[in-house]
Amino acid sequence: MFYSHLKRKIIYLLLFFISISLINKYSNFKFKALLISKYTQIKPYIVTYKMQSCNIKKTTRVPKGSTVVIGHAYGNQSSSNHYISKKLESFLDKNIDNINQIILTGDVFSIPTKRKWAKLYQNYNIKADLIISPGNHDVGFNNKYLRDIFYNASILNRKIPYRINSSGFDLIVEDSTISNWIINKSTIDLINSSSKNNSTILLRHHIPIQELVILANSMEGYKGDLPTATQLSKSIKVPITIISGDGGAFFNQPRLMCKKYNNITFIVNGIGNFDNDKIIILYKNRIYKYNLK
Repeated sequence: MFYSHLKRKIIYLLLFFISISLINKYSNFKFKALLISKYTQIKPYIVTYKMQSCNIKKTTRVPKGSTVVIGHAYGNQSSSNHYISKKLESFLDKNIDNINQIILTGDVFSIPTKRKWAKLYQNYNIKADLIISPGNHDVGFNNKYLRDIFYNASILNRKIPYRINSSGFDLIVEDSTISNWIINKSTIDLINSSSKNNSTILLRHHIPIQELVILANSMEGYKGDLPTATQLSKSIKVPITIISGDGGAFFNQPRLMCKKYNNITFIVNGIGNFDNDKIIILYKNRIYKYNLK
């Protein structure tokens, strides 16, 4: 009896992990939602009754002095080319003279190496300030080897989290892998100390609230204990936009999603090497979306 029960448990676990692998590969929203609900007790919805959709104005140009924000820069596994996306390279090469900051919100490379970080630095950090908010592909979770490569790269010598001013915004750069997706206390404190004169943006890789987990490219590192939008808004005392770069890698995911709850605007964005890929441009205290072709 005992062994029969144990065998059933093992089979259920195997089926569960196989299912997780499949949904991470194909990103079927409905199936993913059912599994999230069953195994993590999270209500898998994109829109809560209190969250509002927000519209981000489209731009077709990159004005001089712009900051560009790009999630999931390598695109997707089938077209990663072992570096950043080819069309992202083309965009940066074409517009680099108009860009002050390049902010990559995680999963820069499918498989990072010292050589790739060095190439990225040499190609783009001379004319623009290259800023990285790392993702699970970049530093893993408790992966000392990947983390050492990341933090030893010459472009990445700032202690995270940190704040910079750019394009009329206070930008806070976070490493969401160290707290398994959760916005930790040191980042919350940094947010709450932001100047009231500038709009604040938090730049991170992972999605910060339960309601939007379904938009994530991967569930790696997720422990099921994210706050709700209501809980997070009680901790954050200032108006803020949170940009997460772990979206858009699969064909049936939105390229960009914007939701607002109380004082927090949530933007989930990332590229997957699709025709309708979108990146974010910050310019003169405004947020724009730009179609990456």
